[in-house]
Amino acid sequence: MLSYTAPLPLSSDTLTRVSVLIRSHRKQIGSRWRALDPGQQALLTLAHLHKSERLADLAASFGISASTSSRRIRETIGLLSAEAPGSTHDTKAARIWQIPRLLREYGLFALGDKGYDGLDHDLVVTPYKGRGKPEWQREANRVHARLRGPGERMFSQLKKWSIFDRIRCDPQRVTQIAKAVQVLNGYEHRS
Repeated sequence: MLSYTAPLPLSSDTLTRVSVLIRSHRKQIGSRWRALDPGQQALLTLAHLHKSERLADLAASFGISASTSSRRIRETIGLLSAEAPGSTHDTKAARIWQIPRLLREYGLFALGDKGYDGLDHDLVVTPYKGRGKPEWQREANRVHARLRGPGERMFSQLKKWSIFDRIRCDPQRVTQIAKAVQVLNGYEHRS
């Protein structure tokens, strides 16, 4: 079998941070030996998440079995996702945590996309819907879009990770993977 080296467009700081997370976890659980050191395990996971490489191909590259590859990737994703908050749809979370009540209580408001329409029109501002809107509604939508831009940029950052192109895992793990990628994007931003 032939193998090749491929670039991974991430900083060495991100690799170091993930390695430290793995090393700390191993110390906490008292793990004495693994087929991969923490740096290799971090690199394995980053390659899987960013390039969406098949587990069997990654395993061969690292000289381990596909099952070991799968276990190490799952473990690292779990560690990363534990550092990211939230696991519920935003609208549901807003209702559970009584965000509209708190906004009202503190005299604040929030910006949401069209999916938040109906949460509370006075407190959660959403764009105007439909075609043929008057100019003032179109201008309001433009301002709304500019203000929401930073959050939308975060979602575009998620799209850079090929793991989301074709999810090849249990759908319930997608949230955990997204949280792990969110933490990695934070590492990249700070490096």
